[in-house]
Formats: sequence, C-alpha cells, structure tokens
Amino acid sequence: MDDLEFHTRAHTDPFDEEPDFLNALAGREDRQNLLHELRQLDKSIRAASENIDIPVRLRQRLELPPAETRSWLGQRAYAIAASLLVSVGLVVSTLQFRPSASELALHDAMLQHVHDEAPRYEQSTTPISWLEVETVLADAGVSLQQPTGDETLIITFAKVCGLGGSLRGAHLVTMGENGPVSVILVRSPPLGRSLDVKDSRFQGRIVPADDGNMAVIGEHAEELGRVEQIITSNVEWSI
Repeated sequence: MDDLEFHTRAHTDPFDEEPDFLNALAGREDRQNLLHELRQLDKSIRAASENIDIPVRLRQRLELPPAETRSWLGQRAYAIAASLLVSVGLVVSTLQFRPSASELALHDAMLQHVHDEAPRYEQSTTPISWLEVETVLADAGVSLQQPTGDETLIITFAKVCGLGGSLRGAHLVTMGENGPVSVILVRSPPLGRSLDVKDSRFQGRIVPADDGNMAVIGEHAEELGRVEQIITSNVEWSI
C-alpha cells in the first residue's frame, strides 16, 4: 500500500481493521505515529461531544419552565435536548475547520517528500540553469515564467517528484534567509482552501490554484511570504 492510499484510509477511518491496512503499518513508525494521532483526535472529539453541560444562556433561550413545575422525566428530556443541540453544534463546527481526508493526505505526502529529499537538496547550493528548471516543470505539466528584478529567485535544485499514488509534481528549492525553501507544484484537484503545513521541523502552506496546488515549505524560522508571492504571480498551470 503506497503512502497516499494509507493516508487517505487512515484519515477516513483511523480504526480500520482490514488486514491490508494493518499490514501497511508493519515496520513503519511514521504511519504508526500518524494513526495514533488520528485516533487520539477522534477520541477527543467524541469525549467533548459527550461531556457538555447546558450553558445558562442556552437554557434561557430554550425558555425552560421552572424546575419545580416539571417532572423528573421532563427535566431530563429538556437536558438531553439541550445537550444534543450543543453537541451537534460542536461537532459541526469542528468538522468545518478540520481538514478533509484528501487535504490531510496531500499535507502528509508533501511533508514526507520534503523530509525524504532534504539530504539531497541540502547538498545542492550551486544555482542551476533556468533551462533545467523549465524541463522539470514541463515534465510535471506546469510552467513558470523566470522571475526578474526584485522577484529573482536562485534555484539550486529541481526534480520531478512522486507524491504517492499517481500524483507527480515539480519540486524546486531556492535559498531563504534561514536555509533552503521547497516549492512543490502539482497538478491535482485544487483544495477548497489554503492549508497550513507544520511538523517538528518544517512549516509552510499549501495554496490551491485553478488547476493544481502549490506548497511552499521551509524551516520554522523561515519567512515564506515572499517566495509564495513570487511563485503565485509567475506560475502557469495550463500548458
């Protein structure tokens, strides 16, 4: 099972007990850690939705009759109804801001790729020709006008990369103030919103476009706004 399929299934159902899914965990500490985090998140959401008191303001809105005029059964019915209302609101709001399985799968695939390639691109400090950059971009189905003037980027690494499954993208590296900055351009269904990228070492953002997604990822101390703006203003997805 490749990484993209595993991530998609893990985010869809972190308690998947199918043999092929469990076998995909063998010897993969990164997958085991991801599954543990997803299961803890699932348990936290369940616990939060099950242990909610009725807020005073909500009780007032419901215009509950005084407790002494209601039977014990009536009191319980109102309490359950109010708790359910709050629980549903909490779950809905949580799901609205929680990334989807496909979004998290792309997030994890891009981060994993940057970690895998770091030993290679960290050794590449000499600028490469723009022709080499264009060749890699064309192989990934993307075009990028060469930035000039204040937007100049020095590219030290360019490679077509696989991101799990059939996704192919262009991985470029430029030098930031605190180290290398990765730019990954992949033609894939654009995300519905920008998605922050972060782990113990890297941080950045995945930005959707008309025909694909762009990620700019660097070390925690790196300012990435300039690189993101330059790439966004010069990339062409339809070639």
